[in-house]
Amino acid sequence: MATDREKQAGYDEVVAALAEPPKPSQRELELLTLMADGLTDAEMAEKLSISAKTMRSRLHALRMKMQARTRTHAVAIAFRRGLLEVERRGSKP
Repeated sequence: MATDREKQAGYDEVVAALAEPPKPSQRELELLTLMADGLTDAEMAEKLSISAKTMRSRLHALRMKMQARTRTHAVAIAFRRGLLEVERRGSKP
């Protein structure tokens, strides 16, 4: 039988795991990158070789996973968490 200390340690581990936000999959990171680049739904679907309906479904699931209210919010969260990086285009060193 587990002691109170072992029970507390197990509880603390579960709480810590739940407190960490879920990480997007590689495919979801692709979707976030395309959104950050300003692509339309149709353009994103074409780039990912999926139907527009599937793309919208994945976008909805990603927003729910990230607890984002909009796609813009999802991209902002991704930048804040360090999941996306700002690319400097056309700037000279």
